[in-house]
Amino acid sequence: WQDALTPSYFRRLYFKAAEDQGLAWYSGGPMAGGIGERVLLRSAETLRTLEYFNREDSFLPGWLEWSFPQRDALSLILQANGRDYPARGLIDRIDVNPQGRLRLYDYKRTGKVFSWLDLLDGTDIQLPFYKKAFESAYPDRTVDSMLFAFAKTDSSLDLGLFSMPEKDRTPDIRALEKQEEAWQEGAGAKAADYAMARAVESLQAIHRGRFPARPAIREKGAGKPCAYCSWRAACGYDGRLQRSRPLPSGSGEEKAARESILEAES
Repeated sequence: WQDALTPSYFRRLYFKAAEDQGLAWYSGGPMAGGIGERVLLRSAETLRTLEYFNREDSFLPGWLEWSFPQRDALSLILQANGRDYPARGLIDRIDVNPQGRLRLYDYKRTGKVFSWLDLLDGTDIQLPFYKKAFESAYPDRTVDSMLFAFAKTDSSLDLGLFSMPEKDRTPDIRALEKQEEAWQEGAGAKAADYAMARAVESLQAIHRGRFPARPAIREKGAGKPCAYCSWRAACGYDGRLQRSRPLPSGSGEEKAARESILEAES
């Protein structure tokens, strides 16, 4: 299987994907040669890392790009102001082992890990919400852990330095192991309930017409919030103002956020 992770194998997949109208832009020479080569490298490294991480407990891919709602399964319904809102989304990958344990993955380009602070702030409810959606469709199954999957690769712009992962090199799975530890002792179920509650809160706020453009900013974000946003003037953000100062972020705050969520009443 690892011998099949070659540049030619990934390039065939890459150009097959680029046949999609929405991805056709990536089939051009400069894009395929620049971004495309990085995608090949990250894909190979990520697949090798996950395969190595899965070995100990014999996990294998069970569902790939699983979308919800499913026609033949129960839907996750959010209720706000007397109305029902079916949740919609797509889960990148769910692995299963012979004992029926489930691991839910979301692929990321960078080294993102789950944060209890982000969940507490409501700025990132993705993984626990996915758990809720999958378990709504399959009530007899329980997602044991939820992980952001990524692989550290060379960020050099010199394509001549790019090479496929060395087969004999042991992948670095420390980030995955750390994320897995977060879900011990039923923490996943509590996080999923909290994510669901925050999603309903958002719906209710929209019904009330209250959705101010004032994101929660943590010190780890360092500086400008929503740097991708061209409408910063709408929220009045100014780092010199007290109300725009970042909230504290650190191991102590992360621990407090976890305890707050796990101790929250239903």
